[in-house]
Amino acid sequence: MRKMWMVGVVMAALLATGCGGCGGDKDKVDGVDHVAPEAESLAIEAIEPPTPSDPALAALAALNARATELPPLGDEARRPRESFRREALTLGNQAIEDVRLDVVTGVADVLWRVGEVETGAAFLQRSVGMMRGKTTEKAHMHALARLKVELGVALEAASLMERAIDIEPTSPRDFELLSWAYLRAGRSGPAAAATRRGMRGHPDAPSLYLQNLEVMLAGGKASDALGALEMAPEGADRLTRLRITGEAQLVTGDREGAVSTAAKLIGEHPESPWGPLYLAALGGEDRAEALGRARALAGNLEHCDARTALAWAEAAGAEVSPWSRARSGTP
Repeated sequence: MRKMWMVGVVMAALLATGCGGCGGDKDKVDGVDHVAPEAESLAIEAIEPPTPSDPALAALAALNARATELPPLGDEARRPRESFRREALTLGNQAIEDVRLDVVTGVADVLWRVGEVETGAAFLQRSVGMMRGKTTEKAHMHALARLKVELGVALEAASLMERAIDIEPTSPRDFELLSWAYLRAGRSGPAAAATRRGMRGHPDAPSLYLQNLEVMLAGGKASDALGALEMAPEGADRLTRLRITGEAQLVTGDREGAVSTAAKLIGEHPESPWGPLYLAALGGEDRAEALGRARALAGNLEHCDARTALAWAEAAGAEVSPWSRARSGTP
């Protein structure tokens, strides 16, 4: 079914753009609010149970399994959701005490996926305070920064990542998220400065190179970003490169190239919303179907950018501007 959908929407997009065979062109990148998930995005798959030798992970797996049976948000779901929140926070608080960041971030993720965004953010905020001085790992801070952007307070996310950078050692991810948070707050200057700061300490980090291209693209330099992609360092994330390429092609008017890139995204990364999202931006009769597919795939904490870009894809016309990263408050 997935393959049939992919072939159908790609062929429709090819016809819509007048591209008779561009899927075979050379890959140009060869050589990176309280907004509860939408109803379509709340499907949660139970994870494989871990080995019983780790009780904390077994408890997290059980919480994930219970989440699949949780009723949707609403008055009738109040009691079961209160019980679920208590169970999640009991497990999470024990993980804070044990300095188990894998369980802390797992609890926050499941809370987010069932629509308990504010509860997840408050829990992570507590974890940051309670684990200060106990660990130099920052996975919980990274997760909290993403949730703060979801809640429409991107500048708070940037402030949090500034604090994370003060904790040594730093990682490329610290600076990447700092730049990303500034972009989501509409602050392109500080976003660019963050990548420069990061590359001074981590000059060979592919993720920072790609984040800098993201800043360029958001700043209206799509052609420059495309050219710089050809010099991306070894190890640069293929999905991110294709995502930047697709948007840059749409912005520069290379619709045939955008069709080809969307097809690559769908073929190589069928779990990503960006392929169908770019097909939707190209327009055509199958736009609604492509948007529905993108929306369904965007129900993951890592995909808040794609969720924000859905409206951009739906409104895109013959001329396309970069999608607005800025998001400051509940829409």
